[in-house]
Amino acid sequence: MPSQPDAGSTTGRPYDNNRAVNALCFSRPSAPRIDNYLLTGKAIYELDQEAGDALIAAVPGVRDMVRARRAFVKRTVRRLAENGIDQFVDFGCGMPSSENVHQVAHAVNSNSRVIYIDHDPIVLQHAWAYLSYPGTEVVTADVRDMRLVLAALHEHGLLDLCRPAGVLLTGVLDFVADTHLSAIFTGLRKSLAPRSHVALTHICTDKLLSAEIETITSIHTRTQTPIYLRDHNAIGSLLQGFDLDEPGLVELYPWGPEEGVWPVKNSFLLGATGTLTHVI
Repeated sequence: MPSQPDAGSTTGRPYDNNRAVNALCFSRPSAPRIDNYLLTGKAIYELDQEAGDALIAAVPGVRDMVRARRAFVKRTVRRLAENGIDQFVDFGCGMPSSENVHQVAHAVNSNSRVIYIDHDPIVLQHAWAYLSYPGTEVVTADVRDMRLVLAALHEHGLLDLCRPAGVLLTGVLDFVADTHLSAIFTGLRKSLAPRSHVALTHICTDKLLSAEIETITSIHTRTQTPIYLRDHNAIGSLLQGFDLDEPGLVELYPWGPEEGVWPVKNSFLLGATGTLTHVI
């Protein structure tokens, strides 16, 4: 058995998942809990539902966008697993859903390893309760510490950086400030093995009205994680050093349906997958 990260380290649990959570902030809505409400229609806390309802009222298609992103993740993981990728890291994994990354990967290869990473305390409590299965790990870490996180996962035997991996950055980069983005992708390019894959999604301002941008930004300023909206060019620049898979960085509908779910055309959510062909 690989050694486990020490509690309190970059990848350790800040507290035991069987203990009551004492120091959580319930006074503000949370982006992953809002996301969960938009996806499932069920809210853990009323303030998350209120924020979600405000988004639905102001931004047509926001619920379809969240569901399309989930379908994109499932399609991507299945395709990568079918092409031999057997280790996945899901940054900003969010709340568990009806079909999670490990279930999709294990349906193709039962020996696949999936590492779920988040730092939201409520998300972690649910992840430890519902995502702790053979072949999975739930880790406390921050995507902004990319290189340190990947190194720690490798050190503790959870991720083999000598072999290709699939890294999921879906629904997480929207909450990362520009000052941290370069370090995230430099960390990926320097740490991952050639033929590793990165999948990302990001809200694109090119397809949003100014009033919609203002509403999205305003609602998320009330959460613990402000949102950072970007245009197509800014999002595309993140994937320098990766060979983009067809059809490139596009709205999600060209990727095709998943279980009858068609992302709405003219969506303001972009998605892409890229292959690392060389390391720095």
